[in-house]
Amino acid sequence: MQIGIITKPQALKGQFRVKPTKLLFEDFKDLKSVIIKSKTYNVEKVIFRDSFVILKVEGIDDVDTAESLRNVPIFVEDNDDEDLEEDEYLIDELIGSKVVDDKGVLIGSLTQVNAYGGASVFTVESGDKEILFPHARNVIKSFDKDSKTIVVDRKIFEEISL
Repeated sequence: MQIGIITKPQALKGQFRVKPTKLLFEDFKDLKSVIIKSKTYNVEKVIFRDSFVILKVEGIDDVDTAESLRNVPIFVEDNDDEDLEEDEYLIDELIGSKVVDDKGVLIGSLTQVNAYGGASVFTVESGDKEILFPHARNVIKSFDKDSKTIVVDRKIFEEISL
């Protein structure tokens, strides 16, 4: 299962930044191993920063090797990753979904999710404007994977969206 994309090296000793493709940073804290370019690496260190995670793995010990991994997806074996809770979804599953309020009124289409340390920020394209809202408690009422539809609580959505 893909958990992120390596974006660039971090420092000189082989660490690299990962942009998560999962909603929650907590998914990274218990990683024991990752798969990069079909090779399994043991995780030495995980550091959380604003919108990315910094990983250090055994066997990648210099900036040049880390640089060669720029834009490479990073995976875990399915049995190495905890199952998602009922109300958790992969970012890739959400992108492109239509966003409607609890009365079925179309708000727009989800185009981006940026993971920041404490919360993820969703970007909804609505006509010629973008609406941003944080992944706050109770704002998302449901997500239907089959129809790719996110239902939000209109009142909460209006209170927290920018």
